[in-house]
Amino acid sequence: MSQGSSFRSPGRQLSRFLLGPSGLSLVKCPRCGNAVVECKSWRQGGRVFFKCEKNEQYVPDACTFFKWYDSYQRMVEGMELDFNEEVATPVAIAAAGEADRVDEGKMDKLTKWMQLLVLINIGQGILVLMGVFVLLMK
Repeated sequence: MSQGSSFRSPGRQLSRFLLGPSGLSLVKCPRCGNAVVECKSWRQGGRVFFKCEKNEQYVPDACTFFKWYDSYQRMVEGMELDFNEEVATPVAIAAAGEADRVDEGKMDKLTKWMQLLVLINIGQGILVLMGVFVLLMK
């Protein structure tokens, strides 16, 4: 599907889902059930991503749901949409195999943490060398 097209289930339009600015349906978070929001990354040049509204960095016990546009589009396309007439909002169920995919957002976050740890280790190494140099100069 192209960006900006709406998703349809056989015989049903997904009119109960809000559409984000990109045109993709904003389903409920598959991890915690809260709303999914569409955002643009200023660090990645405006790259579109989707996250749980409760996903906040550096907040303990926050939801960790995060998907870049392509990954989120595949996830939504692979979902079975179950409409419960008694409930005003639909429930989204991940299709089989979704849990086996690598979460790109988690990988990006892990990569950034690894880079930070490497920089910290380099800084510690420099401090140790400076300490040894100072001791040798005495």
